[in-house]
Amino acid sequence: MNTNRYYVVPDIHGMGSLLEKTLTKLYELEPNGCKVIFLGDYIDRGKENVKVLELVRNPPENFQFVTLKGNHEAMFVDAANNRHEYYDYKALKELVEEYNIEETVEWMDKLPIIHFEWTNVFVHG
Repeated sequence: MNTNRYYVVPDIHGMGSLLEKTLTKLYELEPNGCKVIFLGDYIDRGKENVKVLELVRNPPENFQFVTLKGNHEAMFVDAANNRHEYYDYKALKELVEEYNIEETVEWMDKLPIIHFEWTNVFVHG
């Protein structure tokens, strides 16, 4: 793995095919692997929330993925814990019907909100 280089990917918002294209290009650029820092907001708005979660949670060999929590993950966890109603019913329906919702909520709840890399600080912001 190339430890001298890393890439940062911001808000994906359920755009699984676009993320897949981005990662495919990255894998071509870095065949020996590298670190990818995702800044959160994996779900909502797009139609491929499950695909996004599968991609960011399963890095290929020699790649390290850092997944931060965005406000959409925080809202999802809050809604799952009955702290408020969830606003994106399409995303909720997709995740409930096609994914392990309890495990997903647990994963989202544990995501860090900050990451330090060398002298850089990453947050969803």
